[in-house]
Order: sequence, then C-alpha cells, then structure tokens
Amino acid sequence: MRNLIASILFIAFSTSSFSQNEIDSSSIYKRRFKTVYYSQSAFTIGSLLALNEAWYKNYHTNTFRFFNDNAEWLQMDKLGHVYSAYHLTQKGAALYEWCGLEKNKADIVAGVYAYSFLLGIELLDGFSEKWGFSWGDLAANTLGTTIAIAQSRTNTVEYFTLKFSFSESGYAPLRANLLGRNLAEQILKDYNGQSYWLSFNPSSIFNINKTWFPKWLNLAFGYSGDGMIAARNGQIIEIYTANSSYYLIAQHTRQFFISLDIDLRKIPVKNSFLKNVFYAVNILKIPSPALEINKYGCKIRYFYF
Repeated sequence: MRNLIASILFIAFSTSSFSQNEIDSSSIYKRRFKTVYYSQSAFTIGSLLALNEAWYKNYHTNTFRFFNDNAEWLQMDKLGHVYSAYHLTQKGAALYEWCGLEKNKADIVAGVYAYSFLLGIELLDGFSEKWGFSWGDLAANTLGTTIAIAQSRTNTVEYFTLKFSFSESGYAPLRANLLGRNLAEQILKDYNGQSYWLSFNPSSIFNINKTWFPKWLNLAFGYSGDGMIAARNGQIIEIYTANSSYYLIAQHTRQFFISLDIDLRKIPVKNSFLKNVFYAVNILKIPSPALEINKYGCKIRYFYF
C-alpha cells in the first residue's frame, strides 16, 4: 500500500513538473509556481492522509478487484466525483494561469492533475477489502474534468457552476461507522445530508443588461436523497442500542430542488483578497428558500442548505 501511495503522489506531482518548463521565465512567475507546487503537494498528501483516516484505516488491504456500485446511494457518490473533478480542474487551471502558464495549457495540466489524483483514490479503493475499483466513479471523474475544460475552452465559465451544500440529516447516529461519527466525517460520508447543485447565472446566459437585475443572482437546481441508511434501497439493517437491537429497512427517496443562489464572483468588490475569498467560497450553495420535489409531492423549504 505504501508503494501504491508513493506512485500516486509521483503521478500527481509530475503534472506540476511538466508545467514548469512552460512557465513564464520572469522571477515573479517562478516564485508563484513554487508556491503552487508546494501547496499542491501538501494538499495531495494531506488529502490522502485524511481519506486514510476516514475510509481505509479500519479495513485491510486485499488483492485488486473491481466493484459495480452504480446502483448505490441514489448515485449521490457519482455526483460527488463529478463535483470534485470539476473544481479540482477549474481551480487548478486558474492557479496555473496565475503562475504564467498559457490558458489552454493550464487547462490540460490541471485536468491531468485532477484526473491523476482521483484515479489514485480509485486505485486505493481497488485494493481495499471494503470497496473496489469502480468504472462508474472513473466515468464521473472524466465527466467532471471534461465539463471544466469545455467551459474554459468555450468561454462559458460565467454561465453556470457546480455547487455543494450540507446539513445534518439525523441518520448518522443510527450507523455512525458508516455515516460518520462527527460533523467532519458526516460531510464526507452521509449522502442524506449532501446536496449537489447546478447554479445558473441568468444575467450571463440571457445577456441581461438591465440595471435593476442583479448580475450576482443565480437560479439553482439541486439533487439529493433521503432514507439512505444503507447503500441499496430495500436493504434490511440491524440497529444496535445499548440494551437491545431492532431492524430498519432502507427506503431511498430522490429529492429535486429549485432555489435561488448567489454567484459570489459577480459581487462588485475592489479588495483583491476579498475577491479571492469569494472565488473560493463560490463552490458552496448559499442557504436560501427552496422548492423540494419528490415522489410524494412538493413542499417548500423555507431555509435549505
């Protein structure tokens, strides 16, 4: 396993090394590149260590195997892969451009890094006794990276973005080992509390130049799920308490949302630090009222995140 992790890190870091030959030769860009390179290295190592603590620590390694999980968790995990690949590629490309790399090359290098990093996680899954290498996950990684690069090449980055939100679902205490023992683990593991959003900017899409229409106002379409105390719908789970146990049936319900959102990149601010903060935080959906649609009907969520 240690050799595998070393190989993954080498693949991820080699994308940064590749770009070094293409960086503008001025000293300021070289300093920027070093900053990004070491930050990216720290991010890669830290992420893998965190994933080891959250996912792999309590499970033994096994011979490499494949696992078809496409029917599990109402495909929420696949959306998580799309979202991660999208933002790793998009934010990475912005960093490489800041380092002096030409835009098209920045997209490619960032895409290679994002894909390599996420492929490494899939390989770790492949050697874990609990999971396996998932072609569905790999396809989702490909889709997320492709969307980010296609947006950049077609200059439609301002039109829409992918966002994430989370609120505690209440299911985690039932199966803490699976859904998370604390808030940090629940954000990663409890798909019931996660929502993924496609956030559109009408001002950019329809070229609305009216002064009364807020250019930062977005319309967001979200997706989530409920009742996922197990990976597959209909699974019977034994729940243990201090003095007894009982059985529950996983009853999965898809949830669709329509809500308002804010494109923080379009809020007019002059402070460069604040602009960077808004750009970073824009990966999250702003809490707001939402209309939920599920198989039971519709209902208004007056405050949803």
